[in-house]
Amino acid sequence: CGGDKPKWKREIVPDHKFENVDLDAFYNPSCGSRFGYMFVFILSLKSFAVYVADLWTAGNVEKDSNYISLLVIGQTTVTPAIPTEYSKWIFFACIMVSFLLLLWDMLKARRILKTHDISFAFTSVIANRYLSMKDYRYYCLFQSINSNSKGIDNYAFFIFFQLKGWKRLLLAEAPRQVINVVTLEALAPEWLKIHNGSVSFDNEVLGENLLQQILTGTMAFSVLVFAISFILVCAAAVLYIPLFCHIRGNLKEYCCHKVDKRISEILRKQGRGARRNNHAVAPESESFIDESGY
Repeated sequence: CGGDKPKWKREIVPDHKFENVDLDAFYNPSCGSRFGYMFVFILSLKSFAVYVADLWTAGNVEKDSNYISLLVIGQTTVTPAIPTEYSKWIFFACIMVSFLLLLWDMLKARRILKTHDISFAFTSVIANRYLSMKDYRYYCLFQSINSNSKGIDNYAFFIFFQLKGWKRLLLAEAPRQVINVVTLEALAPEWLKIHNGSVSFDNEVLGENLLQQILTGTMAFSVLVFAISFILVCAAAVLYIPLFCHIRGNLKEYCCHKVDKRISEILRKQGRGARRNNHAVAPESESFIDESGY
């Protein structure tokens, strides 16, 4: 990688606190910005729904020996590939890990919010969403930081945010998705049948009723989402190697350092714009004073 010390050093910038920034200056009334803002609420609602579903799943593990989240084939003619008495506790353990990680992230976000530091809030998903939902101007500020990032910054941000969720992906999601994959593998030959060149589908294999069939489809969709997330995390891990050789330091500190630089550039541009406006207004004020005789 060359060299032992990084060429950058992250320093806390006192002016880069929320109370020292004019949020009104970042307000963006455009429809595109409003449309993007809507997705903050959609993603937050989706996350909330996932945790509610997990709570419901955890509560039903003891009550229904055949119930395991979206594993509905316990009530069909297909024998579960993994015995229910094992898989249900794997699901339960994954859900507990998921909530422990959520609690830990919320505690970290709370500490970050107390610092009022813009760069820390930007790099915390929970703090970022909380402030954005609290006030549209915070969202505009974060989007301004994003839009002013370029080149190596976007590269570093992509890797940072993808790797940020690796614990949840591997500890809380992967074991459940392994069960789902094995289950779908057992279902597929029974659902899709090829006879004399003709293809037929037996939807009854997916569940005894429409609700169970929908849940099985949802299980397949969750596997697809997990596969995409897993590929992105693996790609980020590989891409991190050359980035580490470049930054030679902590990735989070580097991202915060880059955010601080973006904030400084934005504030400088705003300062120059304000000075130009003041110069444009000054001659008009002087002529008014002369004409008034003061």
